[in-house]
Amino acid sequence: MTGEYGVEDVCVSLPSVVDASGISRVLEMPLDEEERDRFRASAATLKENIRQAGL
Repeated sequence: MTGEYGVEDVCVSLPSVVDASGISRVLEMPLDEEERDRFRASAATLKENIRQAGL
């Protein structure tokens, strides 16, 4: 991710428009504040698990 929902430097699946050159844009779905907070917490957990695995 490159800043969507305030998250960077972790790979998660997001709805995207794909064309012949790859992903042309990421579709940010409307999330309320609680959903954004939970999404960010999940991304932080994923990043920490990756760090602990040494990857």
